[in-house]
Amino acid sequence: KGRRKKRKMATKAAALERLKAEYLALEAPRVPIRRRYKTNDVTVEKLHELLGESPRGLLVFRDELIGMLASWDKAGHEGDRSFFLEGWEGSGSYTSDRVRRGTVDTPNLCISILGGIQPGKLRAYLNQAADPLQNDGLMQRFQMLVYPDEPVWQMVDEAPNYDARRRAARVMEELAGMSFTAYGAVQDEEGDRPYFNFSDEAQQLFYKWYEDLHINKIPGAHPLMAEHLAKYRSLMPSLALIFHLIDV
Repeated sequence: KGRRKKRKMATKAAALERLKAEYLALEAPRVPIRRRYKTNDVTVEKLHELLGESPRGLLVFRDELIGMLASWDKAGHEGDRSFFLEGWEGSGSYTSDRVRRGTVDTPNLCISILGGIQPGKLRAYLNQAADPLQNDGLMQRFQMLVYPDEPVWQMVDEAPNYDARRRAARVMEELAGMSFTAYGAVQDEEGDRPYFNFSDEAQQLFYKWYEDLHINKIPGAHPLMAEHLAKYRSLMPSLALIFHLIDV
């Protein structure tokens, strides 16, 4: 009986050791990542983290842009403005190191901003940009500005076009997860981002447009408008790419 008891205890101990080894070899479960497309009210620190989890970038949507612009002018937020300036191009990376938060890596720093602003408040920021000491190119980076004409008032009482809304949502959902190489994008061996090329005909059209921009449009423009138009060298192919992806 004594020997059987000892063997039983040894077997049990071996099983416990085996279970312990298996437990120690287990990997910690990955924290699920919430798929994000936009944010409304966010600090730069949190936006940096969200961008690390959203390699295709994020949209910052503010119904009133003046609130966000004013927050960048507050003491202690000087770095916020430069962070958004760096995120405009969409092709860079960003790494921050802090004692408490540790190291946060964002391999693809890509930020879009969409919102509205009252004309009077926009004018104040445009006047600020007119001062060479305060002009950092921020306002010139808002490339698609729309100042609508005063409409002729008329009563409209009809339901929204839900079919168009659903089709637009499907397009955006597909773009958010699509494989660009499957639709003709080129992936270099050493490159980390796939890219598209103009066709030969479209490339010649771009050259003509580009020459006209730099020969006829920019030289005669106000310095602030010239800085704004200079950003069109990326705006035009960016819009062409968006329209192409929607078409395919």
